Amino acid sequence: MKFMFILIFVFALMVSGCIGNIGENVPVMYVNVTVGEPNGTMVIQEIEAHTGEMPKLTAPQERTPNEFPAIYVNVVQDMFPRAFQTGKDYSGPGVYNFTLGFQREINRSVPMQIIAQAINKTSDTVDLKVMNFNWTTARNKTFI
Repeated sequence: MKFMFILIFVFALMVSGCIGNIGENVPVMYVNVTVGEPNGTMVIQEIEAHTGEMPKLTAPQERTPNEFPAIYVNVVQDMFPRAFQTGKDYSGPGVYNFTLGFQREINRSVPMQIIAQAINKTSDTVDLKVMNFNWTTARNKTFI
């Protein structure tokens, strides 16, 4: 009896649209941020990005670093953040790789901006770079 109740409940959720198609692919963005320390301070030297898709169940959600200093990345479209907040602990100069999942619907035909932010150990922003990005060209390295 309990099994039948669970089966009916899951079926009702699927029919109502609450679960959706869990096997579908969703858009993701792969972002590589190159960080250096030319004068002992974190400097974002390059942002590279390209697009992809992955199954909805494995798409990344919000990921924040455990402590500062840290590197954060987000995607803005029409002045609103579209990706989940994503950051990594800073461990020195190098390339930081991010996979961004989207919490809001994106319009692939409208330009967006990728924002990379370097935050020091006192949680102050020491560098911030913005890159224009078009989903269709997918490898634009132009900073604003």
